Amino acid sequence: MFKAVPAAICGLVLFCLAPQFAIAVQLLSASASVEVSVAQMQPIAAGAAFDYVIHVNNEGPDDAASVTLTFPLPSGVAFQSDSVPAGWSCTTPAPGSGGTITCTAATLAPGTATFTITASTPPTASGTFSTTASITSATPDPDANDNSFDVDVLVAPSTDFSVAVAGTPNPVNAGTDLTWTVVVANNGPSTASAASVTLPLPAPATFLSLAAPAGWTCSTPAPGTNGTISCSLSATMNPATQATFTIVSNVPGSVAGGTTLSATATVSAPADAFPANDSATASVTTAAVADIAVTKTRTASLVIAGGPLHYTITVTNNGPSDTAGVTMTDVLPAPLRFTSISAPAGWSCTTPPAGANGTIVCSTTPMAAAATATFALDVVVDPATSAGTVINNTATVTTPTSDPNSANNSSTSSAGVSTPPNVTATKSIAGGATHPEGSVITYTIVLANSGSIAQTDNPGNELTDVLPASLTLVSAIASSGAAVANTGTNTVTWNGAIAGGGSVTITIQALVNNGTSGTTIANQATVSYDSDGNGTNDASRVSDDPSTAAQSDPTAFVVVGIVPALSRMSMLLLAVALTALALAMMKP
Repeated sequence: MFKAVPAAICGLVLFCLAPQFAIAVQLLSASASVEVSVAQMQPIAAGAAFDYVIHVNNEGPDDAASVTLTFPLPSGVAFQSDSVPAGWSCTTPAPGSGGTITCTAATLAPGTATFTITASTPPTASGTFSTTASITSATPDPDANDNSFDVDVLVAPSTDFSVAVAGTPNPVNAGTDLTWTVVVANNGPSTASAASVTLPLPAPATFLSLAAPAGWTCSTPAPGTNGTISCSLSATMNPATQATFTIVSNVPGSVAGGTTLSATATVSAPADAFPANDSATASVTTAAVADIAVTKTRTASLVIAGGPLHYTITVTNNGPSDTAGVTMTDVLPAPLRFTSISAPAGWSCTTPPAGANGTIVCSTTPMAAAATATFALDVVVDPATSAGTVINNTATVTTPTSDPNSANNSSTSSAGVSTPPNVTATKSIAGGATHPEGSVITYTIVLANSGSIAQTDNPGNELTDVLPASLTLVSAIASSGAAVANTGTNTVTWNGAIAGGGSVTITIQALVNNGTSGTTIANQATVSYDSDGNGTNDASRVSDDPSTAAQSDPTAFVVVGIVPALSRMSMLLLAVALTALALAMMKP
């Protein structure tokens, strides 16, 4: 009967027969074979997060009781997060720190439990990071050889460098500076210890300057030349950081508007895993802009009808760009007659015939930025031009190139037509046409300037009056200027200015010498003046007696009778008295 009972019931039978032994028999028959294994990708990028995938397996045949998984992180590896299967609880280090992960379960049924431990290494890490995962259970394990698993993780640097480039301003005016901004980024995850970046300048742009960040060593073309900027990382560059390079170049003024300038920046690094973003190109379009200016001046001189007039015309390209061409036009106003024009090299002019009125046109192509052209224009004022006429002569410049400033595209020089000094002299004698011997006579000379501009006090005498020997000079005074009576030479001189349309009065007193009765004494003064207003007395004429109809005739009187002779002292006293009287009469 007992032999027919299955072995599985035997324990129960034994329990019935000998209950004190039943539990012992039951425990000795339980068995659970647990094992642990770990999987992970290889190699791992320094600085990147990665997963340890831990498999805990119970091959049975029974449940495993009081199961504990232990996983110490290698030194230099930091815990980030975990994924734990149901029925398990884990203690972990704080995120970002190292330590041991310990997970427990009261029972592990036959089957597999999978844990995911996310960890990371520093961006500078490199090498093999090793640890051992282990599993334990309170249930007997018939095979303890698979209760631990050695894990070796290979960590290597890996970076993703990228580059961006921009050119400003866009468009850029030819003849101005163009700035290229190159931004190199280490997108990680690892720290980089080697990298290089290059930017060949597009021709014909020339290098001016470079501002590079710390930790980079650069080579550049010589300032003013074209070439390539190359920079190498001489320190380390952490992930998620950027390096900005500012390159200033110059676009020559001769570059035509509408030209495209393209620059390609390239970055390279030994551990760059993503080469697709290692180059970038920026394009800038050029514009031609030139500020053309003209100034027109005339030589400071008297402008008179029939006289010459000299102008200086200056054309300047203030840039920044070269122009495709420049045209200067000068339309002569009616009072002006063309004489000649002197043009600089590279310019050609069309003009009216000499002596005629018309338009002057001068042109050149091209005209470089900062270049200057100076023209010398000579004309003559029409002789029929009235005094007081204002002559406005305007020069203008035009260019097909864009000119941002039209305010300086024309310049006008004004000239008022004047009449030069024209000084005449009248000389009259007080007291009629006869004077006795021994008497004192008074001459009045009036100098009148009929010109519209002043007769200035030029070098030399404006008036000279040499009295005849039959007279003895006593004195000379003037309403303005300086009258000098030189009794030794019997000569009166006057120096001074006469305003346009103004006059000066000179009074001369002289004694009629004895022994001259019955004679006629005639006298004329000589006036010198500036007939062309150039500051030099170049013309002269003699005085006129206004009491006669004749022109430019001397002032004359007849000596009659004899007055009682006076002593020399008396004569001098009389002369002084007469001088005082004359002064009193001239006062207003």
